[in-house]
Amino acid sequence: MADKLGVSLRYISMLEQNARNLSIESLAKVASCLEVDIAELVCDEKYLDDAKQSAAELGIQLLQQFVKNQGGTKG
Repeated sequence: MADKLGVSLRYISMLEQNARNLSIESLAKVASCLEVDIAELVCDEKYLDDAKQSAAELGIQLLQQFVKNQGGTKG
């Protein structure tokens, strides 16, 4: 995993021991490396479905806002 992420084994060890915090970008890379959704890494399992639904809803809202803003700049 360290090789895939381009980090040292020590860094991975520190993450496992909660001695380091991840940036959102690094968290996304770890999720991709593990082939899981980010929500699976940060949410308690009993809240996972709700978290995924909330993330999907937020993603849709952001996409709609982006499309709206793009439409307003053309013309």
